[in-house]
Amino acid sequence: MNTKTICIQVKRFVRFAIIGQTFFISGILISIFSFSAYSQAVIYDEFPITAQIYQRDDLNRGTVTIKGRLYTEGFTDVAVIAKKDKKDIYYKKQKLIFQPGDLLNAPFLFQPLITSGLVEYEFYFYAFKGPDSVLVREATQVLCGDNIIIYGQSNAEANDGNELLKFKDEFKYGRTTFANFQTNDYSWFPTMKWNYYMSGLIGLEIQKQLIEKYKVPIGVINGAVGNKSIDELMIRNEKNHEDIQYYYGQMLKKANKVGLSKTAKIFIWRQGESEAFEANRAEVYPGKFAQLRKQILEDYPGVKKIYVFQNNIYWTDNNKAGDLRDFQRKVNQIYPDCEGLSTIGTPGFDGLHYTFEGYQQNGQELSRLIAKDFMNSTDTSEVHTPNIKKAYFSENRDSLTLEFDKNQKMQYPNYSVTKNGGGVAFFKDYVYLDGEGGKVVGGSATGNKIKLKLSEPSNARQVTYCPDNFTLNSESLMGIPYLKNSRGLRAFTFKNFPISLHVNTPKPVLDVSLNSGPHNGFSLFWSGQNNLVYSVEKSVGSPNNFVKIATILLSQTSGSYLDLKVKKGVAYYYRVSIDDEVFSNNVMATLPLNPIGFTETENDVLIFPNPASKGSDININIRASVSELRLSNNQGSTILKIPVIGRSVVFPTSKLNPGIYLIEGITTDNQKITKKLIID
Repeated sequence: MNTKTICIQVKRFVRFAIIGQTFFISGILISIFSFSAYSQAVIYDEFPITAQIYQRDDLNRGTVTIKGRLYTEGFTDVAVIAKKDKKDIYYKKQKLIFQPGDLLNAPFLFQPLITSGLVEYEFYFYAFKGPDSVLVREATQVLCGDNIIIYGQSNAEANDGNELLKFKDEFKYGRTTFANFQTNDYSWFPTMKWNYYMSGLIGLEIQKQLIEKYKVPIGVINGAVGNKSIDELMIRNEKNHEDIQYYYGQMLKKANKVGLSKTAKIFIWRQGESEAFEANRAEVYPGKFAQLRKQILEDYPGVKKIYVFQNNIYWTDNNKAGDLRDFQRKVNQIYPDCEGLSTIGTPGFDGLHYTFEGYQQNGQELSRLIAKDFMNSTDTSEVHTPNIKKAYFSENRDSLTLEFDKNQKMQYPNYSVTKNGGGVAFFKDYVYLDGEGGKVVGGSATGNKIKLKLSEPSNARQVTYCPDNFTLNSESLMGIPYLKNSRGLRAFTFKNFPISLHVNTPKPVLDVSLNSGPHNGFSLFWSGQNNLVYSVEKSVGSPNNFVKIATILLSQTSGSYLDLKVKKGVAYYYRVSIDDEVFSNNVMATLPLNPIGFTETENDVLIFPNPASKGSDININIRASVSELRLSNNQGSTILKIPVIGRSVVFPTSKLNPGIYLIEGITTDNQKITKKLIID
C-alpha cells in the first residue's frame, strides 16, 4: 500500500459505452507527438499493489481501498473497474468536485469487495474529461487470503541456499514480499524458485500445505535476522516505530508498505537460540518477551495468534537453558493469544540449524495449528504439542504419573538411540527427580498418561524432562528417545514441574459476590492450591452450557476473578475446575446478586471492616431477625457459631487464619442470608 505517492502519467484514451448493465471500452493509442497529450497529477493515499494479498476478514472477504486526490483541473470524473479472473465484477464512476487548498484538488474513494479463493483480481483506475478517459493506474494478480508474518533469528529465516534447492513447488496463489529500504522499493511477488529465500523454508511449507488443502491464498513476510538476540530484535524507536536503523522498524515498515501491518492475523516467533547459550540472557527472557508481545499487538493490531517455537536442546553449558524452554512451554498459559510448538526431535538437526526435512516438518506441524485456528479445519486431533498438566505419585510412591493434555494419545519410547561417540541413550536417562537422574527404570503409556516405574519410593517434589543442555555434541546431533503423541508430535520439555497427588487435592469451593466497584459485575473467590491451573467457567440462563472464560495459574492458595460482562435480569452460573476434571460447586447470580438457596440484600447483613486484618474486631449489623450466625471456611466447614442478641455482634479475629470465610444465618421467615468475610 503506497502512501502519499505522486503519479504523473500519460496514458491511452478510451471511450466508455454503457448499455444496460454492460459496459464496453474502446479507443486508440494517441501518440504524444501527433496529438495533445493529457497528463494528470494524482496523489494516492491507498492503492493495491500488483501481486498483493489482501487479508480476508471473518466473512472471507477483503476490502480494496482506492483513495486519493486528483490535482489536474479539467478532469470531470474518475472510475474503477475490477476484474476477477479476467471477468468484470465491479464498475463505479465518481464525479470530481475540486476543493481549494495549497493546490486545487478533487478527492476520490472506491472500496470494492473481493472474496478469498484461488482467483486473481485486477484493478484499473481511469480519469475522465467528459466522455473520454485515460487509464491512470492499474494493479494485477491481486489475491485475497491470509498473510503470515515470520520473525526471529536464523531458524526463522530458514533460507540456506543448498536446502532451498530441495524445495520444488511454485505457487500461483502464494506470495512473498521484498523490501529495499535504500530505494524505497516494496513489492509482492508470486512464490517462485528465484524468490524462495524471501519466505524461507518454513513459510514455503506452510504455503504449500494451506493452499493445497484449504484453497486459501497465503502471503509471507519474513523479517527474521540471523544470530540476533531478543534484545536486538525488539529495539523500537518509540517516536518512530518504523525507524529502519533497527530490525524491528525494518520489519514494521516493510509490513506497512506492502499493506498488511494492520490486518495480518498470524505471527510466527522463532527465537531464543542466542539466549540458550548465555545464562544471563535466558533469565530475563520472559520479561523481554512480554514487552515484545506488547509491541507486536500494538503495531500489528490484527494479529490474533502468535506461534512460539520452544528451543531445541543445544551443545552448551547454560544451567538456565531449561528454564528458558520451560517459559516457552508455558507461553499459552501466560498469554492465551500465544501457542507453543516443540522442536526437539526435529530431523536434520546439526546442533543449531536443520536440513530441508527439519524445516519441512516444522512447517507441516505449524500449518495444522493455523488451519485449526483460522480455516475451520476438521483435522484437530492431537495437533497441539503435548504439554504436561499434572505429575503425581502412586499411593506407595514407587511410580510417577505424568499427565498431559486431554485427548492426547501418548507413546512411551521403548527404544534406544546410539550416540555418535558410542553408548546408548534411553528415555529413562533423561527424567530427573529433584534434579537427580537414574531414578526411573521403565514405563508405559495409557491415553494421555505416562506412568514411570521408579527404582525406589520417592519423596521428590519436582520432575524434569530433558537436561538444560547436552554436554557432548554427539547427543545433540543424534537426539534421544523422545516422548510423543500418536501423530509423532514431540512433547514439550519441562523443568522442575511440581509433583502432587491430585486425588488429595481438595475440591475448590466457589463464592460469588456483587462487585463493589463502579461497574456492575461479579467477584469470584475460591480456595486453591499453588501451581495448579484453574479454569473459570460461566453459563448463561441455565447451568447446562458452561463456557471457559479464564484460565488462571495460582501462585498462592486462593484464586479470584472479576466478571464484568453481565446484564441485569439475566441468570449467570459460575464454577471453577482443575484441568476440566475436578469441579467446584455451581453458583447462580443475577444483578442484584441472588445466589441459589438464599436471598441477600445490602440491608440484611452489614460487616465492617471487611476485609479485616487478623487480630482486629469484626462488627456485624443484622437488619433481619436472626438468632444465630455461623462462620465457615471456604471449604464449607463450620468453625464458629455466633449467638445473636439484638441487631449487632462483635467478635475477634485473633484465632482466624488469613483467608475467605462465609457468615450465614437463617431468618425467622426461613430465608438464608450469607455474607463473605475476608481476613488479610
